[in-house]
Amino acid sequence: MLDTLAGWGMRPPVVVADAAYGTNAHLRAGLAERGTDYILAVPADVTAHPFDAQPTAPDRKGLVDCRPQPRYRHPAPSVAALAASLGQEAFTSLTWRQGSRGELRSRFAAMRVRPAGNAVERPIRAAASAEQVWWNGILPDCWLLVERPEEAEAPTDYWLSNLLAAHLFWRDRSRYPARGRLCRRAWSDRDREELLGRGSSRSRTQPPHAVG
Repeated sequence: MLDTLAGWGMRPPVVVADAAYGTNAHLRAGLAERGTDYILAVPADVTAHPFDAQPTAPDRKGLVDCRPQPRYRHPAPSVAALAASLGQEAFTSLTWRQGSRGELRSRFAAMRVRPAGNAVERPIRAAASAEQVWWNGILPDCWLLVERPEEAEAPTDYWLSNLLAAHLFWRDRSRYPARGRLCRRAWSDRDREELLGRGSSRSRTQPPHAVG
């Protein structure tokens, strides 16, 4: 569908979807390869490595001149486990609009992660093998957005996003408690700094599916 729109000279500003789509690593990679911003809900058990985690390679053995494949030596935790490491000070209260029963607001935090799993790694390994190049083992990174309402004892919702533009989409559970929806809110530079933490925004060290 997106390729059809592109053929008509049209491009969505951002793709928003629920967890049924957010768990699809091929979809996330395809959107990133097309330069399309996305914010996709994911369940709590989706796994990701911390941004700073580094894959390591075992020492070379024998006389064969080959470079062992670096790998992450520890299992990737769930996004819920990563979010649990965030203290209360990491969350910022945000109001995105006025609802029929008052302001719609909640508390959010953002952290950089590297989604993991065979569905993420397999295409990268295949591309490296096809091009006969060495892959350094570093997985592509993106933002993990976490919601923890004021009254909640733990985070309740999670999204993965490559969004770098000045708009984010938050779920409005106040007016649509059964299904939920994502509401658009225009963001200023100050808003983004408050959410992401001043100085915490890191540029990508590796584009999605890059090898070398």
